[in-house]
Amino acid sequence: MSPIYQSIRDNKHIKIREDGLNWSLLVGFLMILSPVLLITIIGELIFIFWLLAPFIIFGNLVGRIKQSSFLNSYNYEYENIFDEYKKIIKNKKLMNKKDVDKIAKSLSSSNFSYSDILTIIVYFEDVDNHKKQLKNKKIRVTQDQQVNLKSGERLLFRSHTQWNQGSPENNIFKDVGNLYLTNKRIIFLGKLRSYSINFSRITHAEYGAGYFQVQKTAGTNDIYFIEPEESLQCLVHNYNSI
Repeated sequence: MSPIYQSIRDNKHIKIREDGLNWSLLVGFLMILSPVLLITIIGELIFIFWLLAPFIIFGNLVGRIKQSSFLNSYNYEYENIFDEYKKIIKNKKLMNKKDVDKIAKSLSSSNFSYSDILTIIVYFEDVDNHKKQLKNKKIRVTQDQQVNLKSGERLLFRSHTQWNQGSPENNIFKDVGNLYLTNKRIIFLGKLRSYSINFSRITHAEYGAGYFQVQKTAGTNDIYFIEPEESLQCLVHNYNSI
């Protein structure tokens, strides 16, 4: 999954559980109080309400149910976007902008807006291009309107990423956004912050399981988490080829 939309999913997942706690408290206390009013009707069954109430309150049952429902819905819709993308690339008749827009609008939901879907489709396309680059051992120059290139600068790689700082074993989350590699620098365009690093400021770069780490002449190391593996390997290959 795109690191950007995985981050959005995880943040919503946490918030839904927190919001659900209020409902769990309400339902639990109603289960404690209501049997007192219904004792003449349900008799000894009131004890079942009292036994279940603590489980609902302290286990945040409502929050858990809402979490599970959201997670299933989010993952299903994301996979559905991927399935539609595969149909698009197999059917060249759907490759024109008008038909892609129509598909994106039909897939819009509370979890994914029209612009989200177009962004995800481009992400899938980039992943496929990364795989082709690795297979052909050839750097493919891309274009992106979000990046202002300097004179003589060429865009060599782009992907979604999660930006952390520190070491692979001990790091702090900073932001999610788009990572770009040119023949002169590394560019990060995030939701909270954007910046670029000229190669003259980079003293060392290395990669590991799912991450690309950059050590600079000053400041904390930057770590970019990238998936799938083919995208990471493509970034490393292009960086080493500069």
